[in-house]
Amino acid sequence: MPEDENKAFFCFDDSWFIGNDASRGPWAAEAGHAEAVTGVIARELERVVPDTQLTRLTVNFRRPVPIAGFRVDVEIERNGRSVTTAMATLCDQDNRICATPSSLHKTAHSYTGLPSAKIPHPDFADARSGHFPVSRALHDLPFFGTNVEIAYPPRGNK
Repeated sequence: MPEDENKAFFCFDDSWFIGNDASRGPWAAEAGHAEAVTGVIARELERVVPDTQLTRLTVNFRRPVPIAGFRVDVEIERNGRSVTTAMATLCDQDNRICATPSSLHKTAHSYTGLPSAKIPHPDFADARSGHFPVSRALHDLPFFGTNVEIAYPPRGNK
């Protein structure tokens, strides 16, 4: 883990998201890891469609997303009573489209009296630490896999 483990993957500067080492993917030194980029996309969609629950997010990546800077533009497609859908476009600084996300947001409802299945929650105290599945990059720079902490269920649990 890096020394500053509470540091965000991206900073926001004049409508551009700028990545740091932790946001870098393993394939190319200048490209962001899809997981970190998807977090930014989810943030922007939730910001534009407040007071709803993001229930589905689909991201079609068209090209690598540069950590040097990208922006996310969001447009609401349908704003209904209980469901809102939105589309986004993630563009690099040359205005090339890198990803086209879409989302479904549901209005929060309180359903009382409905039965729920009892599902045991994981006990993080029993978790064992491990390495990110992609442990080496195709470049010599720090990247997402060297900047995240991974916890796995105890051995024997599936």
